[in-house]
Amino acid sequence: MAGSDNNDLSENLSFRISRRDKELLEKICKARGEDPSDFVRRAIRKEFAGLCYLPEESFRRQSGIVSR
Repeated sequence: MAGSDNNDLSENLSFRISRRDKELLEKICKARGEDPSDFVRRAIRKEFAGLCYLPEESFRRQSGIVSR
């Protein structure tokens, strides 16, 4: 994942999702050539930023999003 600081990944979280969501996640990640864990981490950070718990600029920098 662009901009991911994988050195800070020390915690593990387990959760349940529906079979449909899991299959969709796998399909999207395969099409993108992306690891599902990276997809989920980015989605969580995006939600944090939307809730103002993570500054938008910090999220953009971590996600490799270029401002125009």
